[in-house]
Amino acid sequence: MKKLFMLLAVVAFVAMGCDNEEPTGNNGVGNQTEQPGDNDTENNVGDNEDSEGTEPGDTPNPPADEDRPFNHRVLLVEHTGTGCVNCPRVMDGLKALAATEWHNHYVEVTCHGNTTFAKPDEDNAYSKAAQNLNMFYKVSGLPHVSINFYSAGNNATSPDIFVKNNGDILSGLVKKEGADVGISASCSKGASSVDVSFDVKAKVEAEYYATAWLLEDKIDNSKQAGASSDEHRVSNNAVRDIVGATFGRKDVTFDCSLGKIAVDGVATHTLSFTNLDDKWVVDNMKVVIIIAARNSDNKIEVVNTAVCPIGTAMSYEYM
Repeated sequence: MKKLFMLLAVVAFVAMGCDNEEPTGNNGVGNQTEQPGDNDTENNVGDNEDSEGTEPGDTPNPPADEDRPFNHRVLLVEHTGTGCVNCPRVMDGLKALAATEWHNHYVEVTCHGNTTFAKPDEDNAYSKAAQNLNMFYKVSGLPHVSINFYSAGNNATSPDIFVKNNGDILSGLVKKEGADVGISASCSKGASSVDVSFDVKAKVEAEYYATAWLLEDKIDNSKQAGASSDEHRVSNNAVRDIVGATFGRKDVTFDCSLGKIAVDGVATHTLSFTNLDDKWVVDNMKVVIIIAARNSDNKIEVVNTAVCPIGTAMSYEYM
């Protein structure tokens, strides 16, 4: 009888463990002016002291019976540079926007790529990737705000007007019923790379594409023109590198197609940043994952985004 009791206890323990098993991913079905041309506030990352050696493979999927809408975050890009005297006012506007209800519905990126105002030898947040992005968005005058790949934000230099105008724009872009896809991810620091693994779960069947942008916080830019506070002299969310896509002035070409994903289907993918500059501080970095699909104009447009700091894992974000 004692042996039978012990056997039953072991069986119960194993059964409990199955509930916590992570499902494997599987594909479902299978201003100072110039403007976007033709071709040619920090998210807190926390301490990353233990990030060395973190494996990127285990993305934290939700239980299979989760059936809630995914939160929708658009991509908000601030085009800026240390030589832009009006840009600190837009920094104030972004800080004010982050304090509103819209905070959970966008990912903020700063693009120091306009070489007139973000000179490579003067702007510590400049990168070649940011320069390519600036060309894609056809931005010649700063400050400038872009939303997703093809929508313009508002660059008002009064915080109140900035919040009002960009809130109006976001209200027309953010999907109140939930995003077309959800994103879970993990991100780790290798010996000479930053590696990200992510799952994409679909609520709408479509062919999806992915790219990831490497961002850095806490960059010293003490020579910022027009600065009136210490916050203005620190660059956050700055684009350092891009993988999975090539940006030209007319369109974006994705090297990373996730294929068609059916409703409730999941696609899994990994990407690595290997062109790390010695001047970059990896512990101050995070990765924004951008999932896209073709819109009604047949252009590949952003459908959802998520940010994963180095050395962490993030689950799907629900409404």
